[in-house]
Amino acid sequence: YYNCLKWRRGIFINFDNCKLVSLNNEILNYIFLWRYESPYNIYDLYSNDYLKNRDSWGIEQFALVENRNIITYVSCQVIQKDMWIGWSLRPDLCGKGIGQRFVRKCINELIALKRYYGKDIYLKVCSWNTRAIKVYEKSGFVYYDEFIRIENGKPIKYVVMKLIS
Repeated sequence: YYNCLKWRRGIFINFDNCKLVSLNNEILNYIFLWRYESPYNIYDLYSNDYLKNRDSWGIEQFALVENRNIITYVSCQVIQKDMWIGWSLRPDLCGKGIGQRFVRKCINELIALKRYYGKDIYLKVCSWNTRAIKVYEKSGFVYYDEFIRIENGKPIKYVVMKLIS
């Protein structure tokens, strides 16, 4: 059984004990319950049909867990030797100062799991999400490109970032 223990002051996440596990129905049911405060609610996952694609579980879709406690949803695709990563940190863990450790752990786990020997790792983030962009910059990512995508009838500007360290 997996759970999502609520963050409380003084709770310590030992990232050395965290590991990636394949997405499964139990984990999916938990992450579909996650709700982010506005404006971050664009990241709510309950309406994401891609997550329901079992063919990608364990290949492109994972969860980072510590002692069966779900920390984040993680996605990863290797396209033409470039690794594209994304994640959704559990809402109650956002803004708690764990961003750099969580980003580094996810990247290291994905590199090991995928046996990735390429050199370029990318992510995309909404351009207005300065909180996440700061974490990514502190984690070694730099601005690479930007694009606009229509989502729910609205144009959303994304920043593409590339890992340099």
